[in-house]
Amino acid sequence: WQRTGADTSMAEQPGALHLYPPSRGRFAVPRDHFRFTSAAQFDLTYLSYDAFARDARSPVLFYAGNEGAVELFYNNSGALFTLASRLGARLLFAEHRYYGSSMPFGAASFTPANLSLLSVEQALADYAALLLALPAELGCRSARPSVDPSRPLCDTVLFGGSYGGMLAAWHRVRYPHLSLGAVASGAPVDFYDGVQSRFAAAVNRTFAVYGGKGSGCSS
Repeated sequence: WQRTGADTSMAEQPGALHLYPPSRGRFAVPRDHFRFTSAAQFDLTYLSYDAFARDARSPVLFYAGNEGAVELFYNNSGALFTLASRLGARLLFAEHRYYGSSMPFGAASFTPANLSLLSVEQALADYAALLLALPAELGCRSARPSVDPSRPLCDTVLFGGSYGGMLAAWHRVRYPHLSLGAVASGAPVDFYDGVQSRFAAAVNRTFAVYGGKGSGCSS
């Protein structure tokens, strides 16, 4: 893995990328966490910021990246930086596989066959692997006694919004031993067909009424 200064050229106005310049990390994860027919790996990108951290035992605020380049979420999550400054915490924003620079198959990632590894389960496993590696990646350690001294962890709270919030919540269900909690903002974890019909009807009516002629929004 390597950590270098992150590119901030995409920011058109001062945002977190300029105010809190991150370090960029690349962490190797399996292409497929659940089959053992291949040992192929790819690099998952993350951005970190530790200027607020008081020492190695400071907590980690972990943003579960969703559908976009990690820089977008870093640059538009100012509340996390406010919270980190008050808590004396580190920040880490993980990029979701198949977005930004985290491509499992490089330029060939979007073929029908290769897209089979774009799933919630694989993304959750990516984040689990990264959480296990945080002591080595960030130099952090838990302020609490370790249940398993051979596998130290950092004191981490998960965050996410929308789909990212769903990932944060589901991560607590699937891997509850790797974090202390999760804050899932605007996360429709029960948004399934037939359950949210009233919400869907309201959204469709809004587009139909306010979409404007020729906008195509209502369709």
